[in-house]
Amino acid sequence: MKIDDINNSVRTLMITGETYYNLGDLLSQFSAGLPLCVTECIIVPYYISDGQRYELYQFELVVKKNKDFKHYIEEETGRDYEKIPTSVKSIRKKCYIELESDNSAQVNNLFLEYIRFLLNDSLISNAVNNAMAEWNPNNMYCLIY
Repeated sequence: MKIDDINNSVRTLMITGETYYNLGDLLSQFSAGLPLCVTECIIVPYYISDGQRYELYQFELVVKKNKDFKHYIEEETGRDYEKIPTSVKSIRKKCYIELESDNSAQVNNLFLEYIRFLLNDSLISNAVNNAMAEWNPNNMYCLIY
């Protein structure tokens, strides 16, 4: 994703020199049809509340060029695809996008699905509730690398 695609209506937090973008605002911006140009990147979600940050690293989005999911997850886990638990494959599949020259519309849809997953899935809200605070999707932010 190019940072230039994000307009000023997206709430941000500046913490230790890094800009955190509000996920709900990103979803609203890009669901409204504003152009989105996704490039290779990593998006790391955070829950930020009362001055505390909880990194949800296990749900980071990886966007890579020309590397299919099977090869990606085998590299990440160091295991053969068939030996990776289904639960791990399921979560990582939601958090991976392969860029190809002809799939920009699909990439945009997958990006929006990923944000919806972060804001609505019980895995995320349970992780936050167990770690630090009562769940509020308005407190979901991300860093984009």
